[in-house]
Amino acid sequence: MARLLASQLSGRRPDNLVLAVEERGKPFWRNVDCPFSISHSGAWVFLAIGGHAPLGVDIQAEQDRTDADGIAEFALSPEEQAALAACSLDLRRRLFFTLWVLREAALKATGQGVFDLSRTVSALPVPPCDQWCQAPSLGTTGIWLRILDAPDGYQAALAVLNPDEQPAHPEMKTWADARKLLVLACNDAHLAE
Repeated sequence: MARLLASQLSGRRPDNLVLAVEERGKPFWRNVDCPFSISHSGAWVFLAIGGHAPLGVDIQAEQDRTDADGIAEFALSPEEQAALAACSLDLRRRLFFTLWVLREAALKATGQGVFDLSRTVSALPVPPCDQWCQAPSLGTTGIWLRILDAPDGYQAALAVLNPDEQPAHPEMKTWADARKLLVLACNDAHLAE
């Protein structure tokens, strides 16, 4: 899917796109400037693609069996842990997954590993849904975070590395919309070699 959409966006044939992997495992197209990030959880897949700035996307099911407090103890900052402790049990679980997807999206955008984003940095304050929030507390300048609409029982976030300005509003596509783009990409005989 990413290859066909990158083909559509770049005007190159899908079989001419060269996929490569950075040192820490972040995939990229070697021969076109079309950043992308993929995440899946349960039956859902989120794909962020396009623009010219590195980006990361994450979706996560809010699983009841997840030990949110135990994971928070070693994965979240003291500030984030304090925010969780101040919440009711229901709200605590939701905030945990919100913080988790914001951090994961930021990690994917920067190309860092899961434990590279130290416990000394924070994804707080949480941006309001459908609004960008710059996250200087994540230790890298120019990380913009956005909570995305997600199916019930899921949390999703997008991160874009753009130190100069706030990213544009992301265009959300359903599977039906993406399938139309994929059909166009497969049938387009005018793609450059």
